[in-house]
This record gives sequence, structure tokens and C-alpha cells, in this order.
Amino acid sequence: MQSAKAIYQSVLERLAKAVFDNDYRLWSTIIGIPFQMTTAEGTLVHENERDVAVGFADFVGALRRKGVVRMVQVCRFAYQSERDTITGYHDTVMYTADGTALPEYTVKWVLHLQDSGTWHVSKDVSTISAEDRQLLPHSDFTQFQREDTSEEMRLRRVVQTMLDKADTTLLHGDFDEWKGSYLLPLVVETRQGQSIIEDMQTLREDFDIYRNEFRIHGVTDITRVIRTAEKLDDDLMLATYRAHVISGARYVVPPWTGAMTFRRQDGFWYITKIMQALGHLNWISRDTDAADQSGSLPSAKIIDIAKDSPKKGKK
Repeated sequence: MQSAKAIYQSVLERLAKAVFDNDYRLWSTIIGIPFQMTTAEGTLVHENERDVAVGFADFVGALRRKGVVRMVQVCRFAYQSERDTITGYHDTVMYTADGTALPEYTVKWVLHLQDSGTWHVSKDVSTISAEDRQLLPHSDFTQFQREDTSEEMRLRRVVQTMLDKADTTLLHGDFDEWKGSYLLPLVVETRQGQSIIEDMQTLREDFDIYRNEFRIHGVTDITRVIRTAEKLDDDLMLATYRAHVISGARYVVPPWTGAMTFRRQDGFWYITKIMQALGHLNWISRDTDAADQSGSLPSAKIIDIAKDSPKKGKK
């Protein structure tokens, strides 16, 4: 039986072969769907075969532009945490035709065993920039490098940081930190209508419902990737995002597009309204668009928010 490190190294070697043979068929047997990739700029999620194909073409093109002709990848450590999951770290050095070595970098991979018996890469994490890594896998991944104004880039970074905190604290069950992302009353809109969470007890109940559903469905990752962010006035901001709820190597529900508003109070930004949120109904159905899965929040009460002044989602 192969060790976790040997399996990990074999996947690295297959990936390098796919790249330098320009073999998309082989690449597609290595990269899972969904595939999460994180660098200093943020997180990208390949959610379908088209994303994987575009990622492959962009990767190969980027290496050619840099003159890379060889890539040495060595697994330094890997362990099998579950029967179908391997986590490990590898170092990568790329070489140009004249033998020049580009800066070495370290990447964390998470592999998952498929029913076919092959291992897919489901998560790729590094702390360096996509540019330094010579990887430009998808137009969405360079969201902070587009020809936008410095203000637009700054706003997206601000919003992405806030969403990352909210998603991480929810995933890990830290209500005290999670509640600090919101102003109450919090407006939540789905196709079923509008709900409003107006007090801390209701917010806690909603948090607990999500946490329970995450346990039931084995949620391991929540990722919301910012698409746009703009100021509506000095203290109001609107952002759109693509949301992904993942268990290991599969989607718990199909990805969906949402939007939210943020209000600045006492110098800090807080979430005040979530539009097209994922509710608490029909989580295990995966055959229809996630927009049709969105249920209203059963514990929320309908109130006239114009008569209530916002209050922070913390004591």
C-alpha cells in the first residue's frame, strides 16, 4: 500500500506531465470540482468543467510567457487524515530554458479519493501572490489586479476581508466573533420573501441552525468570492459575491450569486442586508440552481426597519 507521501508525489508528477505535454485530458483527471485555490490576492473556486479548462489554458500560457520549460515539485510532508483525504505540502521550483531557477514556493494541497480510485486535488493554498507564483488560472482570480481604480480595489479588499472573517467564524462556531460582522436589524432576502433579524437572541438561533446543518452535511469550507464592491454614499456600500459551500471534494449545494449592503458605524463597516441568501431548506438537493434552494429564515420576524436604528451585532 502506497504511503500518503508517495500518493501525493505521484499526483504532482502527473500534474507536471499534463502541463508540459499540454494534456488537458490528464489535467482534468487531477483537478477536482469544486477546486479551491488561495493566494495572497484571495480565493478562486473552479465550480465547473469550463472553469477547469480555462484555468489550465491560463496556467500553461503563463508558464510559456515566462519561458518555463521544467518544473520540479517535491512533496515534503503528507498525511492521510481519513480514508479518502490526504493533506500535504510541497515545494516548487520552475526553470527557464537557460537554466535560471525562479523563486521557490511552498503549497499546501488537499487530495480526495474519488469513486474511480483516483486522487483529485480539491484545495491549493499558498501565501504568495499569483504573479510571483507564475500562476494566473482564471480571470476571477485576478480580481484585485484588473484595471480598476485604487478605490475599487481597496473596497474589494475590505469586503473580502470582512466576508472571510464572517465565514471562518461561522464555520468554526465562534459566535462572539461572528456576531461582530453584523448590524441589527439584519435584513435577509430570498426568493421566498424578506425576513429581518432584529435581536441578538434571534441572531444566535440563526447561527445555531446553520452550525447544526453544517454538522449534518459535513461542511468543511465556506467561501464567498467578491465580484464587485461600490460605495453608495460615505457610509453605505454594496457588494456582490459568488458563494460556495463545500464538504471535502463536493458541493453541499450548488454555488450561487448574492449581494449585500454594508453600513459604516463608529469607523467600522458592518453587514446590514443580505440579498439572495441561502436559507435553511432543501440543503441536500443538488439538481437545481441554488437560488431555488433558498428558504426564508424561520426564526426571523418582519418589522419596519425604518423605525429602528441599527445596533451592532455584539454586546
